[in-house]
Amino acid sequence: MARCVIYTRVSTTSQAFGDGLRRQLEECIRYARDHKLNIAGVYTDICSGAGAMPNRDIAYREHIRLRCPILVETGCRWSRHRYDDEPLKDANVIYASDVAREMHDRLIEIASQFIRDVRGPSNQIV
Repeated sequence: MARCVIYTRVSTTSQAFGDGLRRQLEECIRYARDHKLNIAGVYTDICSGAGAMPNRDIAYREHIRLRCPILVETGCRWSRHRYDDEPLKDANVIYASDVAREMHDRLIEIASQFIRDVRGPSNQIV
């Protein structure tokens, strides 16, 4: 059976005692179960997404070592910078939330269409 690692994050200690971590973990576990993925590790940070996230770095290294995806509830749990977060932009991150995946796919579709429109039929920027 394929494996995955899970990463969850909240920004403050007070949020850690709320519903956020539980919700994120449940969403990731549901995704892993539905896609028949064994969970190899769960990593959590309690810190702002703008600062250092030491357990995210461990999750990233584990996903490289195990050659498996990282499950996060949504993209903002992984990074506030999304795709520009070096060196993590090449990570195999899967959004466990159905809504987050649908939004992500739709945004990619819109951006791709915009690029095609800007380039025009000759594939040159017009």
